[in-house]
Amino acid sequence: MRQWAQTPGLQIAVVAKNATLVRDMCFDSRKSGLLSVIPPEEVVKYNSSLGETMLRLENATLSRGFGVETPDNLRGFDRSLSART
Repeated sequence: MRQWAQTPGLQIAVVAKNATLVRDMCFDSRKSGLLSVIPPEEVVKYNSSLGETMLRLENATLSRGFGVETPDNLRGFDRSLSART
């Protein structure tokens, strides 16, 4: 994931079982979260509200979190790393 995030302008969908796990494990976890492997100086904006977890880097890469309990939220998101709907 860290290598993908180095690609300028990439849009990445981060998907977990629910919105809480997206935020707590995929983004905020000290051991495995994105914020533990991406240097703070590269982070332009981080929104950690449930249902709207989003991380924007200075290279314009955008990582957005989605819980599978609301699969329709993925519709319309331009996901470069997964199948388009």
